[in-house]
Amino acid sequence: LIISADEYLRWNGDNATRVGLRSQLGDTGSVYVREQFGTRDGGFVATTIVGASDRFGANQAGKTYGEYQLENSVSGPRERAIFGLGHRWQVTRGLRVGVGYEHQQMFGGYSPDGEPLGDRLRDVVHARAELVRFDNLKASARTELRWDNTDTSETLQIVSGLGVDAKLSRDRKSTRLNSSHNDIYRMPSSA
Repeated sequence: LIISADEYLRWNGDNATRVGLRSQLGDTGSVYVREQFGTRDGGFVATTIVGASDRFGANQAGKTYGEYQLENSVSGPRERAIFGLGHRWQVTRGLRVGVGYEHQQMFGGYSPDGEPLGDRLRDVVHARAELVRFDNLKASARTELRWDNTDTSETLQIVSGLGVDAKLSRDRKSTRLNSSHNDIYRMPSSA
């Protein structure tokens, strides 16, 4: 059984504190439960997360996962089901690349004017590269293509980011610096 606690701070002032439990299922799988509290867009958000993941393939470089999230915020109660699949390859010593896919389905919630949001779908395709030249330092780049589909609109987002992880020891992450860029393209409604 592993107990974890994380704190996330974003440049826009949003933050989240997450505590959780994780337990192994066999040699390659695990199940987890997390509670996350924080602020988003100036309002309080509490989310309960229950999920499972499994590793597959040579060197366990592939991963599948699924989780269910129950969120309460100023936008009302919201539920989210997520499943994903990814794989990572070692190109050469110190260089890894990976690709993946994630599907999300959201239910509930309200817009700021009080209108119900309805059901929403999100599909994400992502690619990443990681450069690990030293045991305690990793640089990474990631690009995502997100397609959001609601009852009234479709949105395409391209999100890219750079990050650096520095570790004080093999087991602990001490510092993570990230920078990201987001381009949003709204598509005409098909209605």
